[in-house]
Amino acid sequence: MYTQTPSGKASKGSVVVMAEKGRLRLQMPRALYGGNRKYLYLGLADTPENRKAAEVKARQIELDILSDNFDSTLAKYKPQTHLTVVEKPNPAVTLKDGWEMYFTFRRATWSPSTTNAMGNRFRQVFNKIPESLEWNSGVQVRDWLMRNYTPDSCRRTLQQFSACGDWLVSSGKIPSHSFTGLANEIRISRSKKRSNEIDPFTREERDRIIDAFKTNQYCSRYAAKDKRHSNYAGFVKFLFFTGCRPSEAKGLKWEDIHEKFILFRQSVVPGENGYEEKEGLKTQAERKFLINGQLRAILEDAKQKSKSEYVFPSPTGGFIDQGNFSQRVWKPLLVAMGIRYREPYQTRHTFITLCLESGIDVKDVSRWVGNSPEIIYKHYAGNKRNLLPPEL
Repeated sequence: MYTQTPSGKASKGSVVVMAEKGRLRLQMPRALYGGNRKYLYLGLADTPENRKAAEVKARQIELDILSDNFDSTLAKYKPQTHLTVVEKPNPAVTLKDGWEMYFTFRRATWSPSTTNAMGNRFRQVFNKIPESLEWNSGVQVRDWLMRNYTPDSCRRTLQQFSACGDWLVSSGKIPSHSFTGLANEIRISRSKKRSNEIDPFTREERDRIIDAFKTNQYCSRYAAKDKRHSNYAGFVKFLFFTGCRPSEAKGLKWEDIHEKFILFRQSVVPGENGYEEKEGLKTQAERKFLINGQLRAILEDAKQKSKSEYVFPSPTGGFIDQGNFSQRVWKPLLVAMGIRYREPYQTRHTFITLCLESGIDVKDVSRWVGNSPEIIYKHYAGNKRNLLPPEL
């Protein structure tokens, strides 16, 4: 609570903002009441916002004293409705309005990709959710979400509703909400693999995919120049041979390519107005990756083709659209090749897995890809193929 008292004595004729038992009051100058104490009780909780309102009221009274317009009955200065807005939250805040307040507050701290995902996801939800549901309709909202979305999506949405509700209550926007703990009641089946689980390509599959991109073997012979698979050959090879995240490869600039190493220091992520560059990486500010002969050949080839400041721009300029690349290039090519579909992100998992199978130390691999050794041990070491137990 903000109960600090002014330093030193108040000057004669000044009105002092005070707090008693967490409630604000104004102390009038004693000279106005024959040396006796006189208070104006504001009916406000002692908060920073309410303190500011009380200070304004105190200055108003002081001006009236100086101009001989002071109302000794204090009726003129009784608390008005606008002073109690902070103290009495408006219970009529709708789900959509509450989320917009929370979204506006949090977007300053969210990354562009998170802001974009949150904005799009909840915009779709609120376009469908019944208007009768409110912040104390948690169970009804949960049941509605379960009827219209997957359990995983429902769980993640309820987590955000709960966080939003907590913020609204702490900010004095709503008196309470009933979303706490609802997300934990939804169990997600682990029988089906999720897209971000480790499911690497074999070395043979990797080489076949790279060759297919390079030769346009599965590309229509009538495809326009900017539609050919070979436009992405360098990008795909780079992903397979560095284990970097696709967002890091898309954000790589020529100024980040040095004689002996690559400096990953930004990524390209979807924002509210399309793809945009984001400083820093997912788990670190920057990361060095030494250039071997294999990588040097990839970069030299890219240098001959690229007219952009970025090493791997899209065929038409700008950033590679990950969704478009995945659905219109990557997936059709894998289907045509008869290779079981896995997302492009699995190129990273493939690099890490093949490094471990080659006997490279976990600490070295973790330094190359920007994961901690603990993550490598936990998620990758157990996925090494042909890992035989020792003969004890």
